[in-house]
Order: sequence, then C-alpha cells, then structure tokens
Amino acid sequence: MDAAELQNEIFNLEKKYNGQFAVQAESVSGQMKFSHNADIQLPVASVMKIFILCELFHQVGQGKISLSEQLTWRKEHEQDGNGVLKMMRGKQKLSLFNFAVLMMIQSDNIATMLLEDILGVPNIQKFINGTGLKKTDVYKGMYGGRERDMTRRPVSTARELVTLMLKIYRHEILSPEYCEEIIRIMRNNQLNDMVPRYLPISGKKGSENWIANKNGYGSCRCEAAIVKFGKNVYSLGMFFKPGKIISPESKCLADYSPVIAMGEASKTVFDHMTTLKEVPA
Repeated sequence: MDAAELQNEIFNLEKKYNGQFAVQAESVSGQMKFSHNADIQLPVASVMKIFILCELFHQVGQGKISLSEQLTWRKEHEQDGNGVLKMMRGKQKLSLFNFAVLMMIQSDNIATMLLEDILGVPNIQKFINGTGLKKTDVYKGMYGGRERDMTRRPVSTARELVTLMLKIYRHEILSPEYCEEIIRIMRNNQLNDMVPRYLPISGKKGSENWIANKNGYGSCRCEAAIVKFGKNVYSLGMFFKPGKIISPESKCLADYSPVIAMGEASKTVFDHMTTLKEVPA
C-alpha cells in the first residue's frame, strides 16, 4: 500500500464512521512518514499521562523525588472514570512507581491526580516544551471533579505525539535507563482496544514484536504508540473526532464505533508502514 492508497483508505474511514482523523506515522529512521491533519490541536484525554510519566522520571533523575517513596491519596485526588484505586479503601500506601504503573496500564485517574500534585502541572508543561513540543498544552492538567466542565482539556497534535514517542524510543529526552523503563511500562498497557486492536502482535513476553501505547477516551479518541514488527519500527499518533456527539452503542466501550474506527485506521497504517522498504543508509 503506497501513501496515496493509505490516504484514500483514511478518507473512506472518515466517511464510514462520520468523523475526522488526525494521523502522523513515522518510522524510527525518519525515512517513512505519513501525515493527515497532523498539526491540528485536539484533546489528548488520558494520553496526557505520558507527559506526566516523563516528568516523573525527569524529577527522579534530578534527585528531587524517589520512585520508592511511599504515599497515599487524599480526598481531593479521588476521580471518576478509569482505574482501580477508586474501589480500594483510602490510606493505603503505594510507591510513586506503583502509582505511575497504575496510571499508565489501567489509566487510573486517582493515581494521575496524585502524581500531578506531587510533580506540579507547570513542571510538566515546562518539560514538554523543552522537548520541542510547541503545540502541546496541558493547561491545568487532567480535568475532573466539580470543575470538570469549566476546565480546558489538555491538547496536542498527532505530529507532536509522534515526536515525543520517537524521542523516548531514541533515548533523547531522558537517560537510556528511564526511556527504556517508560517503554517497558507502556508495553504492558492493558487497555488495547484501539491501535493494537487488529494488529497481528500477540504481546507475549519476550516476543520481538510489541506495541508500547497509551490511549485516551474523551471528546476525541486519541492514542500514541511505538509499534515494532520484525525490522519495522514506527511511531503512530492518532485522533478520531466524531462528526457529532454520540453515546456508546453498548455497555462495552470496545464496541463503540469511534473505538473501532481507531482500530481500523491503525491496521491500515500498519499495512502501509510494514510493507514499504526503507532505503539503506
């Protein structure tokens, strides 16, 4: 599948699912790229948690905090939405590292709010801007609670999500140890109904084929990922914005049409990125 065919497939999916995609796909070498509305700012929802994770390891590297520090969440950290901590009794202590793992692999919102509180939202923004992401704005951080409807949603672009993921993969923004740990955590994401949905990658431990990803469910569906399949390694940043507000068609979010749209678009990009051959350096 060449770039023109891929573009046509994305157009067809937009018509099929009545919405708009924003897509950036880029191989690690930078030789293979595909863009579609890649510079439009859109809400990232829980994909923002990648930014929080990066700032966590940044502050650990500076010696400001320790991953083994034991903390518990407070009443103001409690949020609706994804996660497991909301079902647990308060005053349980976990390490900062374990809060970070819950934030990423279960998208736990209580863990997210605690980490934002510890790290400071302005510090998260400063780190992100320092990586060269100029169209990414976290505003006041993840929204929720009583001020939910008055809070500006963090935004980014498909291109900047890919830029960040490639910098992590290439060990360009933190130490190799911390970049590898971010990838390892993201490879264990347990919410895999969008980008990984139709890809022929099992995720078995030790496999040479894997996906490191974080997804977001909001007014847009959003995901950022590194996909490794054989010798092919590429990053994907993707949003899908429905043409109108629609309610999930079933109790299972995996069957929600915007989620399926993301899965089908991801498979189309995968077919493009893994069939083309790069020019040897």
